[in-house]
Amino acid sequence: MPSTSHTLYLIRHGARFDYASPTRWHDELSPLPYIVPTDPPLSPFGEEQARNTGATLEQLIQADLTDLSLSPTAPQLSLFSSLYYRVIQTALPLVHRLNLPLNLEVGLCEFGHVYNTIPPPATRAQIVPQINLDYTPLVSPTEMDWSCTKTREGGEDYMRRIQLFASRYSSSLDALHTSTATPTVHVCFSHAASSSFLHALLDTDRTRNLEDMGLFAPCGIFKVAKTITDGVSSPWEIVRYGSDNAHAQTSLPAHITPCVKTKPWGYAIEKSYDAMWAEARRKNEIPRIYHLVEQPTWDGIKPGADYLPSTYAQDGFIHATGAASDLLFVANMFYKPSPSPWYCLEIDVTKLAAGVEVKYEPPAPGEEKLYPHVYGPVTTNAVVRVVDVERDADGTFTSIAF
Repeated sequence: MPSTSHTLYLIRHGARFDYASPTRWHDELSPLPYIVPTDPPLSPFGEEQARNTGATLEQLIQADLTDLSLSPTAPQLSLFSSLYYRVIQTALPLVHRLNLPLNLEVGLCEFGHVYNTIPPPATRAQIVPQINLDYTPLVSPTEMDWSCTKTREGGEDYMRRIQLFASRYSSSLDALHTSTATPTVHVCFSHAASSSFLHALLDTDRTRNLEDMGLFAPCGIFKVAKTITDGVSSPWEIVRYGSDNAHAQTSLPAHITPCVKTKPWGYAIEKSYDAMWAEARRKNEIPRIYHLVEQPTWDGIKPGADYLPSTYAQDGFIHATGAASDLLFVANMFYKPSPSPWYCLEIDVTKLAAGVEVKYEPPAPGEEKLYPHVYGPVTTNAVVRVVDVERDADGTFTSIAF
């Protein structure tokens, strides 16, 4: 099988309207119905940056396609964007120039994302008809709530998401090589924090730091490339860094003021990036599932003993979920009348006893979403965390205290 070339561009969105006109955005527009305060559009300067960046990208991509013109298989050219409106706006000039659909990818969304507040692709398509409604994201929205109780995704949660996205993206290229040896030119529009996406792609030997990616300027353009030969992938190589956005800066009319924050951006979050990156990787590599149990029941089980819920004889398995947040819906549907306090058990699947099997099955015939069902007892040694499930005075289950 011939070698397959893969090229990836990663672009940060342009200048934000809320930074350029904070009073107009926060005091006048954000309170309006249907406005999402965390989803500002581009400023007029940001729109100009996006147009200039689209022109630059078209030239770069045409050069790539010329280089691939002798490939036995026609290259796959695809455009991807975060769900945020400022990012979609940054992508649109290139979408129009190339006349290609835009795929909205959850994996590219901003650090601190709250997935159920940003309009979904079907809603976005009402104002941006170029959005591809047939695209299936590599990371689904329900996978994003890693911490399970936060309304705003934290730093470690973001890293888990971006690592998962990078892993699945790489796997999709491997599968494409195996099936058709199709070369790719992919363009991803995203946010400053998405330099972590490149970190995840390049850090296969676990020796790189985020600082190796450099800074990421508004409308900066990263370019990385690799080849796959006979199923063996070369490391990604950085061809262009995203710290330079000279291509996006032009003279502006006097009435348009550039946003003062349109400068290269370094990654700064609540604690050590390296420590969170390592912990996120560890959590992603260990399969965990979650189960609700009344506190008196669990407290009565001796260490090392097996646990089976009272419903096991009837159901033939132990109900669980892949995300602890899903348990709140279950608890409020079935257990709200119970006066007992409850625990959430975090179970390490690799520590289940021999012969105990976990199957992913629908909760009822005809339903699409799959849940883990444990066929056999759970030993206390497989439970890596036991946390309280918090409730309101009326019995409503409100959060899980991770």
